[in-house]
Amino acid sequence: MLHYLLRAGKRVLGVAALAVSIVLINFNGIYAASLRAGAAKIDVTKNPPTVLVNDPLYVKALVLDDGKTKAVIITLDVVLIKNKFVEGTRARIQKQLKIDGNNVLINASHNHHENGQLAEDCMEKTVQAVMEAYRNMVPV
Repeated sequence: MLHYLLRAGKRVLGVAALAVSIVLINFNGIYAASLRAGAAKIDVTKNPPTVLVNDPLYVKALVLDDGKTKAVIITLDVVLIKNKFVEGTRARIQKQLKIDGNNVLINASHNHHENGQLAEDCMEKTVQAVMEAYRNMVPV
């Protein structure tokens, strides 16, 4: 009798463990698929450069979407970003992609001795990078 009870108990535990595993896998899948991200990188070096350029200047964009809120992180290979650039870029992203400008972070990462070699259409290329990142979004 004891042997029968132990065997039945093992079956119950096995079925319970399987059921919990299935629930956890489904629960995890729901939340894992709800975050999407996309990235893009565009050269923003003046073309043609007016001085020797060892390393190109880039704008890189990351777009994140959790299903409720979209956010953008932008980094530029410069040491200074003017307020006019930030405000203009945020406004264009908000207009074109419907992403709240308050959810757009723009970062000056570092400098390759820019020497005026930043492309004059840097703002347009920055928005283009964000749009490419938006199109590149996949579940993460």
